[in-house]
Amino acid sequence: MREQGSLTVEFEDLVWSLPGGGLYCSRITVSAHIDDLLIACTNKDALELFKHDLCKCFDCTDEGKVSQYLGCEVIFNSKGGKVTLRQKVYAELVLLMYGMWGCVPVTVKTPLEPGTRLSKADSPKQINSALQCRYQGMVGHISFLVSCTRQDLAFAYAELWPTLG
Repeated sequence: MREQGSLTVEFEDLVWSLPGGGLYCSRITVSAHIDDLLIACTNKDALELFKHDLCKCFDCTDEGKVSQYLGCEVIFNSKGGKVTLRQKVYAELVLLMYGMWGCVPVTVKTPLEPGTRLSKADSPKQINSALQCRYQGMVGHISFLVSCTRQDLAFAYAELWPTLG
């Protein structure tokens, strides 16, 4: 990628941007995650040429238009040119996993009361290792939701994370 003039994007080593012009007439952006690539370009011909060239260099397949990436459903609005990421299936799976599927949502902006601060004093003296493992799993799942699509849970997550100790 560097040989073609690609640069990594800001702080992210796994997102590359190839400026428009030259061999490809439009800017191409590539996001890499393990063995999956997400390639974006506004020019279909440039995109097809890039994918063709990429598959000449590497053993790869073209899975077509993305519908899911890293656990997120990718929804395209062709009229507005907008892309939306949604984790509905993942969130439902998490609710089922922790026996919370039937819970009724409340109409507050965060699951943790504003101003609440958690500390070690809130923890029980005797730690139940099975309960601790379950709690760590819940917080880890919330972390993935926060990092992708649910920034509204960030405050609660930021308060829960330090208590994993």
